[in-house]
Amino acid sequence: MDGRQRPRDLLTVDVWDTLIRRDCHPDSSKLASARYLSLRHAARLKDEYLDHWKIYFKRCAVEGELVRRRESNGEAGEYTLEEVTDKLLVEIFSDDAADMGEIGREVCDTELQFELEH
Repeated sequence: MDGRQRPRDLLTVDVWDTLIRRDCHPDSSKLASARYLSLRHAARLKDEYLDHWKIYFKRCAVEGELVRRRESNGEAGEYTLEEVTDKLLVEIFSDDAADMGEIGREVCDTELQFELEH
């Protein structure tokens, strides 16, 4: 290396699965996760997030926020499912119970299973 700083490499590109092999819209997994949350954890949701569409739109906003924050720091606008799920739960739940991490894993597992099926 000649001492110049290299731009960060993008590790993966999921274009093949997203555009060609998938049998549903790319955001269907996000909407399915939102619906799962609205059904499974309705008692813990803030009143404004009882509708799964509102959870979905909040998730999109959280993802946008993560991208903007990363890009403003000169990074690639990538984030993990765990990051967005953790932040989303804090935003939509009416409590901050100790089991939030467990619920986050449950939602991630559910979404991953949906992805694998589609």
